[in-house]
Amino acid sequence: MNSKPPFGVIGYGAIGRVLVSELAAQRGSEGGAELPLLVRPKYLEEARAAVPAGVAVLADAEEFLGRASATVIEAAGAPAVVELAERVLRAGADLVIASAAALTDDALYARIAEAARESGRQAIVASGALGSLDILAAMAVAGLERVTYRGLKPPAAWRGTTA
Repeated sequence: MNSKPPFGVIGYGAIGRVLVSELAAQRGSEGGAELPLLVRPKYLEEARAAVPAGVAVLADAEEFLGRASATVIEAAGAPAVVELAERVLRAGADLVIASAAALTDDALYARIAEAARESGRQAIVASGALGSLDILAAMAVAGLERVTYRGLKPPAAWRGTTA
């Protein structure tokens, strides 16, 4: 039995809740190590009360990195990418980044790319985080020439970003 789960998750907001629920459900019959979930300390008790069985809710990044597996999924927003991306890669895990807006910071992007190169790991940007970029790419092949995109976010969602 593997002592580490296949994934670790950072964040338990709207995306993180669905992701953790799905991953926990898939792992339900497999047993093994608990799925590590990293949250901010102020959300620790709330998350512990809400997560499904088989999830270890942690507020300490070092403990999370010690338990995380070969792939960590960020679902916590741009500040989490700033704070944790390089550490995840250097700890030996691939990182799936949902908060692609963080990568508009050229210096951060360069540091993440360097950490990935040095560690031999990958930083993967989830296309769904880019306004359905995967759908737009497919439509471009079909002849789409122009798109108008309008996205709405609460002001607090921009906190910690270059916007």
